[in-house]
Amino acid sequence: MKKSFWMSMQQIPIKIFVLKVSDVLMDSENLLPFLKKDERNKSKEFINLDLERNYVVHKAFERIILQHSLKKRTLNIKHGKYGKPFIDDPNTFFYNKSHSGDWVALAISTIDLGIDIEMITSNSNEDLVQIVYNEKDFNNFGATDDFFTVWSLKEAYSKLLGLGLNLNLNQLHIIPENGVFSIRKENVLLANGYQIGIDRDYKCHLVVGVDYNPSISIISSTQSLKIINEHLH
Repeated sequence: MKKSFWMSMQQIPIKIFVLKVSDVLMDSENLLPFLKKDERNKSKEFINLDLERNYVVHKAFERIILQHSLKKRTLNIKHGKYGKPFIDDPNTFFYNKSHSGDWVALAISTIDLGIDIEMITSNSNEDLVQIVYNEKDFNNFGATDDFFTVWSLKEAYSKLLGLGLNLNLNQLHIIPENGVFSIRKENVLLANGYQIGIDRDYKCHLVVGVDYNPSISIISSTQSLKIINEHLH
């Protein structure tokens, strides 16, 4: 029997760990040992206690999940020109992270990837819509109903490239196709995006290269909390 296009693509396991930050905030002081010295110093610069706790949880969550996944106690985390994190080890995995509101997500795989989560608000900034959308997006999604879907997908693609905010999102357009979002520029397929269900008040998407068929596993906040507690004891 002839293989379909999707069956012929290389299937790659991807794990996405998610955490509801508010469930850990009160224990943030116990997480400080997982931060590097400069990160601990930076945490003390926040005037707002909630912002300080959020920072500590985000940093500790990243390091604990990576240690757990890679079975390594020591990790040399570096950052690219525009801030994309990576582990300086030729034999390790790729990873990417994102946070918004009360949620943080971290994706790990053997291929490069990008992930972005956005909290849905009742009104979207008109200037931001103009930056993110182009005419094809308006045709495919409407003016603002799915703005956060488009924004999340384009941000995840930019993070896949390691460009951060240094990509003109307006030059890209998104086409939904059978549960997969194709990310295109002038009709050239650049990458594929996948919706990650976390919370109905948030949009989260994973983006990978077009040569891969991801097998996505979502590790829930409850499971992530269990991993964190195991490392605390």
